[in-house]
Amino acid sequence: MNQEELNWIHFILGYGCIACRIDGYGYEPASVHHLIVGGRRVGHLHSIPLCPPHHVGEPKGKISRHKNHKAFNAKYGTEKELHEKMLILYKGEK
Repeated sequence: MNQEELNWIHFILGYGCIACRIDGYGYEPASVHHLIVGGRRVGHLHSIPLCPPHHVGEPKGKISRHKNHKAFNAKYGTEKELHEKMLILYKGEK
């Protein structure tokens, strides 16, 4: 992982779960969810922060990206849209 990737990962993890933010919960600790294009992970710079319930679906009544991506996309937007929102925030912080 290069410095640019480390800076991105640090930023998104510091921001917390983007889906929780959209829901109005504020900061919730997140893990890194890498975007998939054509069945392949496209790299660290193409990732978004998701808490465990939004990422892999721990039971807390939250929509999981992995278990129900259609409902997740309908509520929060596509991974690409969420990534673009994070990029805007990241560029604004620099």
